[in-house]
Amino acid sequence: MNRTDHSPCGLQHHDQPARARAGGGSLTSLVGAGKRVITHLRRARRRRQAINELSALSDAQLADIGVMRELIPEIVDGLLHTQGDLQAGREPERATRTAVQVRAVPDCPECA
Repeated sequence: MNRTDHSPCGLQHHDQPARARAGGGSLTSLVGAGKRVITHLRRARRRRQAINELSALSDAQLADIGVMRELIPEIVDGLLHTQGDLQAGREPERATRTAVQVRAVPDCPECA
């Protein structure tokens, strides 16, 4: 062991790589974990806001857009998943695309 490697603090470092002495590996992983937590919290907030906004609509309004009240969380999850795929440059999964289809409104020229 090399016991002559002294740091400015006076402690001896026994053959530790420079990156380990500097804390580079653990700092990088800590920053990555922090970013993942922030991303998760932002997604959870967006999900909660979307569910609250849709839940505030009347049954008639939800029927107009083809959404059943009990499916609101599932629909929001599908939309957020699709949005994440698009932001990452990936094609949304087929199951996700079909899970959020809106039914056509009778006599609507745009739905025909």
